[in-house]
Amino acid sequence: MGDDVMFGNGSTRLRLVTAGVACCLALLVGCAASGPPKVASAAAPPVTAAVPAVQPPVELSALVVREGAPGLQVDLQASGPLVWTSYRDGAGRLVIELPNTTPAPGVGEWSAPSGLLARLAVELDTSSERPLTRLVAETRGEAEHSLTGEAGRLRLELLPVAV
Repeated sequence: MGDDVMFGNGSTRLRLVTAGVACCLALLVGCAASGPPKVASAAAPPVTAAVPAVQPPVELSALVVREGAPGLQVDLQASGPLVWTSYRDGAGRLVIELPNTTPAPGVGEWSAPSGLLARLAVELDTSSERPLTRLVAETRGEAEHSLTGEAGRLRLELLPVAV
């Protein structure tokens, strides 16, 4: 018939069962001591995404026109960094748009009776949420242009196109 085979003595088995029960009790006591799970209450303020700070408009503080040979330079100075875009309008005038920029009092239209640049108008557009300063350069004859910016400065160079 079947023989029962016993590994170790009965006291070893008793120690293993006791140790297992002790571990289970320790887990139960530890879980109970930690308290109920934390749940957000309805009274807690809602979490909102960080809204970037609105930058105040940059002020265009000076506009200086310097005649040169064969072209000219227009230097703009501002209270902060300038962002711009440029294009030619239907009449062939060079238009430079400076978003979030306003001209300071005294920074306005420039004109000359002779030379490559006939007129430089400074227009402020406040029809949208942010102000936009528009420079419109009207030349006497065809001209090429380049724009370079650095910190609070923008330089426009105009050169006549050789025919």
